[in-house]
Amino acid sequence: MVSLDEFKILNYINIRQAIEDPDVIASIVEMEPAKTRELFGGCVKTGYISEDNGMWMLTESGEEAISQFRKAEVEGREKELETVYEKFDEENNTFKKIVSEWQIGKDDQKALDELEGVHARVGEIFQGLTELVPRYEIYPSRFSRALQNLKDGKTEYLAKYSVDSYHTIWFELHEDLINLLGKERDEWA
Repeated sequence: MVSLDEFKILNYINIRQAIEDPDVIASIVEMEPAKTRELFGGCVKTGYISEDNGMWMLTESGEEAISQFRKAEVEGREKELETVYEKFDEENNTFKKIVSEWQIGKDDQKALDELEGVHARVGEIFQGLTELVPRYEIYPSRFSRALQNLKDGKTEYLAKYSVDSYHTIWFELHEDLINLLGKERDEWA
């Protein structure tokens, strides 16, 4: 089985489908860049990751490796993780509404106030989630950085895909939870 750190790298690539710059992974998974590069190289040599036209993606063996890792994470915790997901899904609907209203030009301050409420409630959900699956501890700090950027007036940190925006992080978390639980996106999104 892959190590936790290898899984974090493979999982991020899986969530994003493919990546162009492997150096981006280090800050996302909160790992030292040199260690990330070393583990990434090892995953390439093992055959878990391959490059195609400048994009890095998982191979079938990489997908199998993360599938096995997830099964071990979930084993014996299925019911508790389903409960966590249901709580998250309630907030997902609220979050989608906030982003939609913000994108059509509704009151930015109202959107920020509502987002702070979602942020607080999701923080409570994370307490239970990280007790069940500790690797999810990377998400709260990313959400907090994006929220602080929004408070500082950097509106691109709500929904811009090319930065570590609240929406980007939310999507990755949502995808990560769906993958962890072995669900299809259409069934849960």
